[in-house]
Amino acid sequence: DAAANTAKKVDLGNYSDFYIARLQWTNDANVLSAQVLNRHQDNLDLLFVDGTTAAAKVVLNEKDKAYVDVTDNLTFLKDNSFIWTSEKDGFNHIYVYDKTGKLKNQVTKGNWEVTSYYGFDEKTKTIFYQSTENASINRDIYRIALDGKNKVRLTSKVGTSAATFSPNFQYFITTFSSNLVPTTYTLNESKTGKEIQVIENNQALADKLKGYNLPAKEFFVLKTAKGNELNAWILKPKDFDASKKYPVFMYQYSGP
Repeated sequence: DAAANTAKKVDLGNYSDFYIARLQWTNDANVLSAQVLNRHQDNLDLLFVDGTTAAAKVVLNEKDKAYVDVTDNLTFLKDNSFIWTSEKDGFNHIYVYDKTGKLKNQVTKGNWEVTSYYGFDEKTKTIFYQSTENASINRDIYRIALDGKNKVRLTSKVGTSAATFSPNFQYFITTFSSNLVPTTYTLNESKTGKEIQVIENNQALADKLKGYNLPAKEFFVLKTAKGNELNAWILKPKDFDASKKYPVFMYQYSGP
């Protein structure tokens, strides 16, 4: 209480060896949200803390045998329902919960990942996100209604598209690149993704690269001894001869 110059301690006695990973005010000025994660990082609670009594209650729980990722995508709506991203069905997707933590609906679903959550347009009830729907090595920008309907793919090029949206979500700047195209920047409108203006096409760089006559990346899927499929790429010499042997320089990522 700033006026009375007093403070109350929030009782988190039910937890031991834990992190308070995120703090965020809800749209109720008297309710603070907190994400509490255990030391093993396999159990995450979303708490609502009463600003008057300092009482805390769990409104959402996420568990996983291996690991639970903290989300920075928590978005509170006017009625204090909220948008949340989770990997609980095996893929990272967008969910909507009411203010008590009851699931209202799963917005996105499928055997693909939401790789970036860009935000929610309260005026049009629209969520904007990036995903791997169009192949696991590609990234596209989408819009979708809060109820999971009327999904629109806003980008169409094969490669990696990322977006920076205007505060009112009417426009976005697309950053695009691929194995053949250096990074380009365009201004687009957010209803259909229509391109309004090219900001930078890096044509001078593209022309210069052509002069080097470099080999192109070849993408393929590598199957492990356990049957897992891994995305990979290879660069072969320009004069590659399949009947010959070549030294191999291999780069791999070991995790975590």
